[in-house]
Amino acid sequence: MFLTTLAVIINVAAIGCKDDNEDFDNGKVHVSNVYNSGCVSSVIAEKSNSIEETFNVYNDGKTVFVSHNNREVNCGYDSIMVHINVVSDTIWVKEIEMGESYANCMCMANTSYQINNLEKGEYTILIKLCENYNPYNNESCSIVKYQTLINL
Repeated sequence: MFLTTLAVIINVAAIGCKDDNEDFDNGKVHVSNVYNSGCVSSVIAEKSNSIEETFNVYNDGKTVFVSHNNREVNCGYDSIMVHINVVSDTIWVKEIEMGESYANCMCMANTSYQINNLEKGEYTILIKLCENYNPYNNESCSIVKYQTLINL
């Protein structure tokens, strides 16, 4: 009886401490392999037309690969988080620029990530760009910055 009780306590403790981002084989749609380049070039107050923001979206089976290049970010940012929400045939993506403090400059950054475990079908992907630089976790987002249709 003691060993059974001990085993239950250990299992409950292990489940309670488990990071949701560790289990990518659970069959649920999720984001993985988020890459963030950090600042790769400065942005002058009057942006040059030669630097174009680009999105590349392609798929391979149940995985959608997204590459976002030349995103204008605040120099004070330290990471990009990606949140998704799949509703019917629409994939809502929020790329959230995170930082402790807001700096008085802008730079360009590149980001890429994967959306995994999607069912076969046709999806509309909508990407919004957001930022979060305050202690209350209130993010502000742009209108949809990019939209495309994919078939899996």
